[in-house]
Amino acid sequence: MGDSACAEVMTDLGTETAILVAFAGCLEQRGSSVADVQRALREAGLQVGALAFEPTLPPDELARLALAAGATMIVAAGGDGTVHAAANAAAQLGLTLAVLPFGTANDFAHGLALPLELAAAVAAIAAGQTRTIDLGRVNGHYFLNAAHAGLGAETARRSDPRLKQLVGPLAYAVAAVGAWSEHEPLELTLVVNGREATLCASQLLVANGVYYGGGNLVAPDASFDDGQLEIQLVGPDLPAHALLRLAGALRRGEMADQPETACFRTTHLEVTLGRPAPVNMDGELVELGEHLVFEVAPRALRVVVAKA
Repeated sequence: MGDSACAEVMTDLGTETAILVAFAGCLEQRGSSVADVQRALREAGLQVGALAFEPTLPPDELARLALAAGATMIVAAGGDGTVHAAANAAAQLGLTLAVLPFGTANDFAHGLALPLELAAAVAAIAAGQTRTIDLGRVNGHYFLNAAHAGLGAETARRSDPRLKQLVGPLAYAVAAVGAWSEHEPLELTLVVNGREATLCASQLLVANGVYYGGGNLVAPDASFDDGQLEIQLVGPDLPAHALLRLAGALRRGEMADQPETACFRTTHLEVTLGRPAPVNMDGELVELGEHLVFEVAPRALRVVVAKA
């Protein structure tokens, strides 16, 4: 995924002006501050034109700030939610995205093998190697890793930020148990390649990347530049004795081998929900209505990567 054939090289860092979107809380948990990050970027030669500190800054507002600052790059310092907002803004404006991973899971960073330490991540930005990747899109909203409805979205809704600070990705497992105890299967009507099917599922997951939900290997065969989305449907009947097995399979990337699961690949999927349900995109819950259109957006975003 980090091969040089997919990379484009920025030869003049001095032409890049960046806007930094930073979730200060994430930085503080890793022993850094917004000032530390700004200083490190400037010492690396990057012109940091503007700063935004809100953890859930809407992508449209971030795009407006980046445009006003004359930025050519958005640097996202935080977790996958922060990176999600930055990626949506960067894709809208055709800007480069750089990531400084400070979150609990950092699934996008893991999927692209980005450096997790501040000094190494800043050095990668300074080196200037980039890769153009696909994005997923649902009803016009971009996502990096995955989007899903059902049990996984309910798990995200129940995730306690304070518990995430204490135990990290294990907080997702705690939330999943609570979500399972009260979940109701979704009725879905799917349209793929002109063919329609109606079924019930506890979860629908659409993956663009490899990891999701705190290091779960949701789509081991996925690539950020293969022009495909990985679709995963989990059946409606999930007895308690199956949960531990399925959790392990999800962690190891073996969901396709489970009897409760159906997987396929496509570039376009239309879904009609039997009842309204939120969609979780990269950890961000969004209400999109009962009709969902998932599609791949080929080569939609340029991302700074580590040198191979």
